[in-house]
Amino acid sequence: MKTRKVVTVLAAAAAFSFLGANAAVAADYKMTTLGHFVVPGGTMEFTKYGDIVKVCDTDADGMAAKGWVKEAGGGTRYSLQAGGNGKCVTKRASMGGDYDIPEGGTHEFLVCLHTSTDDGYCNRQNWKNNG
Repeated sequence: MKTRKVVTVLAAAAAFSFLGANAAVAADYKMTTLGHFVVPGGTMEFTKYGDIVKVCDTDADGMAAKGWVKEAGGGTRYSLQAGGNGKCVTKRASMGGDYDIPEGGTHEFLVCLHTSTDDGYCNRQNWKNNG
């Protein structure tokens, strides 16, 4: 009888941990690439807590979604690219280095559709990181 209670408690704890690990955190900022054929082909999201940047390809158009995180008025911190409809790439502060975006400043975020020869349909916004 005692073993059954322990197993039940462990199963409940595992289920709780699993559900908690997958809880979605809403992005603080979102934007799409400018539309081509009316439908934007990519998205970029930024969540201040944890400096999470996510770029997704949202259209089967043969182009990837490419994003850049830049210092306001300065150079590029890093870029990321997702190719293939429904594919996403995520970078976060816990990865260290340039992915740890300084707090309190405004940074430029840029997302475009990318082919092997150029970038187009770009959208850019300045977002503040105070998370």
